[in-house]
Amino acid sequence: EVQRLNPSECTFVLDASVPWIIDNVMYKREGACSLFGCCAMFFVVGMMIAAQSFCAMRMCKGMCLDKKEPEVPERVCYVYDDQGVGAESKRHALHTLRTFFPMCSVETINAETVIQGKWQESAHLFVMPGGAATPYGKKLNGAGNDIIREYVKGGGGYLGICAGAYYASAHVEYSFDVEINEPKELRLFDGCAVGPVTRNMLTNIEIDGDVLPAYIHGGGLFELPKQCHNVRVIATYESSGKPAVVSVQYQSGVVVLSGPHIEFMAQELNEECPEDVRQTLKKTQPERNAFIHYLLDLFSG
Repeated sequence: EVQRLNPSECTFVLDASVPWIIDNVMYKREGACSLFGCCAMFFVVGMMIAAQSFCAMRMCKGMCLDKKEPEVPERVCYVYDDQGVGAESKRHALHTLRTFFPMCSVETINAETVIQGKWQESAHLFVMPGGAATPYGKKLNGAGNDIIREYVKGGGGYLGICAGAYYASAHVEYSFDVEINEPKELRLFDGCAVGPVTRNMLTNIEIDGDVLPAYIHGGGLFELPKQCHNVRVIATYESSGKPAVVSVQYQSGVVVLSGPHIEFMAQELNEECPEDVRQTLKKTQPERNAFIHYLLDLFSG
């Protein structure tokens, strides 16, 4: 606890000493001002000034310590981690977000915590990574999707990658190892996600005329709804010209959906990834970093 001091309380003894020195030291030695008396006088005056300065500093310090800095809530990027989430997609998402969002804490969040609804106030971004979209709905349909939707409406951000992009679309058409043709409940994007675009692990996407290789694993393209005034195509597939990455202005919030795994960084790919894929991505990682940075900046506006 800071003790407040009054300068007058610090110097009352010294104040009282001055007349005594004048009367008994300086002028009572045969009416002459002795050298000793002058020195004593200057010493006491100096001590008074020093004491008053010290007390003033203590008072100022006490007032400063009493003023608490306003607490700034920690901003968090939440990466969904529950049934259906792919381990590699989650790992890459965590690594990439920690690299490009050093000002935020990056944490995983499961379906139960989403439904409890206590995370939105601290959230800077909600990320739905790749994996399998159907299991996401088994745990989030109903209350979970309502909470995510309201969070985005209120100004939050949603980044959906591969399965996370399928999950946020109004309808999904998927034909590979399983056949899926169904509506989705979350519906942050009113169009249809159709996939897979390719069975290869590499695809080329075009951004403002520049071609960029990207990792893909079952990701789709986006068919825009008839009313798409709130949708912007950020990147297209070079092979078809169809949308590969889109952004949606969802009331006050921002949604970014990507068919390719834009979060995958070449240096983080595991040994199971073919060498030619790794080398191609490694050569173009700086350009991909710039693109990732651009996409994440959309959530900071």
